[in-house]
Amino acid sequence: LARARLSMGLSFASSGPDGDPMLKAKALSEAQEAARLRPGMGEAKLALGLYYLAANDSDRALAELAEAEKLLPNSAEVWQTRATIYMRQNKIRERIAALRRAEILDPRGITVLRMLAMTLRYVRDWPEAERTADRVRAVLQGAQRHWKYARAWDEVRKTGKLDPLKQELARAPTGGEADPPELHKSFQFELAVLERDFVTAERLLHELPAKVLEDDAYPKAMYEALLAVGRGGDRAVIERTLMAAREEIEKLRAASPNDYYAYINLGLIDAFLRRKEQAIREGQHAVELATAASQLEGNDASAALALIYARTGESDRAIELIEHLLTVPANLTQEGIYNMTVVELKYRWEWDPLRNDPRFQKIIAGPEPKTVY
Repeated sequence: LARARLSMGLSFASSGPDGDPMLKAKALSEAQEAARLRPGMGEAKLALGLYYLAANDSDRALAELAEAEKLLPNSAEVWQTRATIYMRQNKIRERIAALRRAEILDPRGITVLRMLAMTLRYVRDWPEAERTADRVRAVLQGAQRHWKYARAWDEVRKTGKLDPLKQELARAPTGGEADPPELHKSFQFELAVLERDFVTAERLLHELPAKVLEDDAYPKAMYEALLAVGRGGDRAVIERTLMAAREEIEKLRAASPNDYYAYINLGLIDAFLRRKEQAIREGQHAVELATAASQLEGNDASAALALIYARTGESDRAIELIEHLLTVPANLTQEGIYNMTVVELKYRWEWDPLRNDPRFQKIIAGPEPKTVY
């Protein structure tokens, strides 16, 4: 059992194309040795499944998990691992079913509940996403208060109104690691931007330390640039702020040349700089990189490309993409300016070039289309 668990840990540590090959080899040898020592041990099969998942061999991973399931019929880990594989295979319906099964087997399994909540957001099932978020909060019992903000966002997207987020932000943060004031302030900043209160947004962004935004959609310089564009004013000042952000994004791109987010951000900046051809080229390259990773990430990058089209005068191409993207799964785990939901199309100033187009008006006035998956 110890060898199987060691193998699982090594597989987690070495997953992905850039994982340490020595760790991967050690993970495989430990799993094989566990299976040799105890041929009927389900954990050994689970360890082999996780190894092949880390090695990006989904078919072999699923075959090992089928054997693990026979030996461990009450294991939520087996179904959680299946769900991870199904995400890679773009099988979201199967992923949700696997996570539901894992939830039944381990109702307080926080990792499963988080995965399920995120997946339900991908398919815009706001009522079920809310229910699962409530489960997460009940299990955590205040240990991680940021889930209350995620829950408020689910309500915003379900109702099409900002009131749920306003009501949550009206409550003072409890402080400490579970609910730090900086996190509360970051959502106040987000609300101010949505309400186009750029003066308040600028003050809040100035008060927020850069580290709070490190795991968000953009570096702080990008937020500063977006605020400059949204606020308007002296074009020379706006362009200087955009160029400062571009320099920061270029550093990120140089460090990770296959990171599609860097190309998304470069494309958006160049669109705001009115460099049409360059912006579209960068956005299209982001889509190519993202789609190679997964369809969900491809949809994410395509949403950014739609915004680039909107900002560069390509209204027909933007609306055509929007109409399609509202019917397919979307990556909504970050508060990105191109998140593809009706409420965000309605409130985000970045889509203003489409605001007077009757086709766009129809999109934001109507109910959100059903996500097909």
